[in-house]
Amino acid sequence: MNTGDQDLERAKLDLERIKIQTDLVKHLSTLAVGSIVLIATLIDRLPKPLLSRRYLVASICCMCACLAFSLWYIMVVGIGRDWSRKEPAKFDQFQDALFGVLTGIAFLFGVISLAVFVVFNVIHLP
Repeated sequence: MNTGDQDLERAKLDLERIKIQTDLVKHLSTLAVGSIVLIATLIDRLPKPLLSRRYLVASICCMCACLAFSLWYIMVVGIGRDWSRKEPAKFDQFQDALFGVLTGIAFLFGVISLAVFVVFNVIHLP
């Protein structure tokens, strides 16, 4: 295999990796939106008074942060990147990693906060 074929194969693998990462970020943003909508829909059905509201607020804030980070990721990777370059700039790679990780962390903390809120409220059901 010559160098040109190797470069082409590497570019294909890099593009496939970016597609998978972008799909993962899109799935997390979809789940975050679904969680926010579900919380807003079902909040009235929970017995009052709500215990540990701060966990519910933290969950919603984390889900909103997940949405913001995923939007930023999609804007930077999908729209803002110069795809004519052979290699992405180091700053682009840094942003890819940073916002991809932040999206996952925000979603994870949102789910954990929501789970803690539910546990506190289920334990104290009459």
